[in-house]
Amino acid sequence: MAPSCADIVTQPIISARDLSGDIGPRLLQLLSRQAEHSLEWMAADSRRTGIPESKFAVPPDSTIQRPQHLIYKTATSVREFAVLACFGEPGRTMGGVSRERLIELAKTMIRAVIATHPLSGGSGVRAHFWRKWAALRLVNIFGMGAWLLWDELEPELQARVARIFAFEADRFNNAQAPALLFDDTQGESNAWTASGLALTACMLKQHPNQPIWAEKAKEFMISAYATADDVASDRVVDGKPLNQWLHAPNAFPDYTVENHGFIHPIYMAAISEMVRTAIGYRLAGDPVPEAATFNADHVLDALLWLNLPDGNHLYLQGTDYDPRRIDSFLQVCNVIPLKPNPLREAAFRRVLDSMERMAGERPDIHMSGNIMFPFDFGTSWGLTENYLMRRLFGSPVEAIPEAHIDAHLTGVHVNEAARFAVHRTEKSISSFSWHAIERSAQAMGFTMPLDPDVLVCTSPSNSYIGTLNVAGISDPPPLNVPRYHVQAQTDGFGVVMMLERCANTITQNCAFVSLPDGRSVYLEQRVAREPISLLTAESGTVRIYDDLRWPFQQQPRVFHASGGTVQPDNAEIYLSQWVNVDDRLGFAVLGLTGLTLRKQTDNYHTIELAFVDAGAGAGALEYGPDDIISNFAMITIPNQTTPETQHLAGTLQWQIQLDNVLAVLIDSYLVYANFNDQPSLCPTVNGSQLPPWTAGWQETEEL
Repeated sequence: MAPSCADIVTQPIISARDLSGDIGPRLLQLLSRQAEHSLEWMAADSRRTGIPESKFAVPPDSTIQRPQHLIYKTATSVREFAVLACFGEPGRTMGGVSRERLIELAKTMIRAVIATHPLSGGSGVRAHFWRKWAALRLVNIFGMGAWLLWDELEPELQARVARIFAFEADRFNNAQAPALLFDDTQGESNAWTASGLALTACMLKQHPNQPIWAEKAKEFMISAYATADDVASDRVVDGKPLNQWLHAPNAFPDYTVENHGFIHPIYMAAISEMVRTAIGYRLAGDPVPEAATFNADHVLDALLWLNLPDGNHLYLQGTDYDPRRIDSFLQVCNVIPLKPNPLREAAFRRVLDSMERMAGERPDIHMSGNIMFPFDFGTSWGLTENYLMRRLFGSPVEAIPEAHIDAHLTGVHVNEAARFAVHRTEKSISSFSWHAIERSAQAMGFTMPLDPDVLVCTSPSNSYIGTLNVAGISDPPPLNVPRYHVQAQTDGFGVVMMLERCANTITQNCAFVSLPDGRSVYLEQRVAREPISLLTAESGTVRIYDDLRWPFQQQPRVFHASGGTVQPDNAEIYLSQWVNVDDRLGFAVLGLTGLTLRKQTDNYHTIELAFVDAGAGAGALEYGPDDIISNFAMITIPNQTTPETQHLAGTLQWQIQLDNVLAVLIDSYLVYANFNDQPSLCPTVNGSQLPPWTAGWQETEEL
């Protein structure tokens, strides 16, 4: 008689040796808090249903907007309870209950998870939880917890778990790891698919299909964040040349990835889901394959130059998730024990500090800061994986001082394929995106100080480029960017682009120039392409965070403009060509004479700043073909006081204001945007002709 799957499960090798150092207890303390929330969730569901906690079942889909999160939460609770039962300190880091209680609760949650699987049969089956693209992710999430407690599980429960593992792994026996570079990388799903395959291969070593699963796990890991250079390479990784593992890239050459139509740091950080396979290999007593960390250190380093001092990502092309969630960067730090360096270690400790501060000062919300979703399972993934990685592999390097992190990240980075540029100085960051596809447009810019109290919300898709409303066009198509040009230097960059707006009735030529000293200049010229009635127009839109739920913000924002302090008022237009926020971020403009401040409370509370023509009145403005609607310039000055902003605004003036050419002088910088195609139409400045279709700066003492 052939042995059952449960009979051939390899027991995990759980050493009493703890290599986590000073970090381990901190991670367990936060994880214990997460477990308390999970216990509260179970108790609340028991009260809602009248069913005892020992009979817990995954709640109905109707109880939540995203039903898949119900199974993620349930599966994550298994892992939380198991890690604390194995490694927590009684009375301190066990979620407020005993080890025995944690084990019983973990088994309850295991039963709840597997009851939804089609192999279980019965009324509890929820086949949509186990769609092929997500099933092996679930296998790893709850499976690691089940494996850690394997000796505590009844034989019947062991058999059901192992059978599901083998079933789901077998679905990929003949599957090729998918790859897609633009719009929808397959990186994150390849990473989590590999995590389930690897865990199954580590647990079921005697299964006849184990060699297939082990090989497939490596294929999916190597593919997950492979670049075009990797696809063409004959470098040998885990016994095979890369060009035999791979058929197409999932990541750009700089290791960024597109998902949901734009560069998405959340999906870059999902490389953590393949790195966590190292835990399974170590518990199985196997060497960690190269595939487990393939390109993971490069992806982490790419996220470092998108990392903000509070631990969040810079969403340089916006985000469709919560713009404040520090769990994502915490998750990707699980690679550091295997790929250590002092900068990475410092960034990890900085995000951990932020999470501890959130947990201590804002216990009423998720410690990740995420307020978009009801559950915070991403934080639990980050805590459990970083703890286990450091316990098993250690913390091999000392961190540089936190105050030195941003000084190590200075420079200019341009990705023309993904259409963005980033410039970091030691105390500021600027980015600009000229990205637009049919279903999603992310033409936007940002400049802000590098400070834990992050001022600028990087989620809106119209940041800097403004909004337009033309009569008769109620639902305009997404922005189109028919042309652009970017030129980068070691200490700044300039981007010029053409936008087709309002169903191509308006052309908006605009430029973004990031200067060596951290300031940026946005230049814009709007031209009507046919007769239009312009109902409203705004330029230089920026959203400023103003939400005391974020622990780094201690006081409401203070806005100073001409005439003194101004307050957000959705109906008020303030006569001013400058504004300063908190004596830390200044804006000075030309071409428009008023500003608005509108409070928005749909997610984290923000104040939307926009500049308008204060004398335009309430009626529509009529324009004919080739009429210039407006010329606009906005200088953004991070780390500037109110008097400094006011002084700059008083000295600011156009140096050039022509059809297709705009220029302003800021101290010694002549900043220009030349929208002309023909050299014969390009003006000469300081004895040199401006190159066609470019934006940039010249350093000069005087004109």
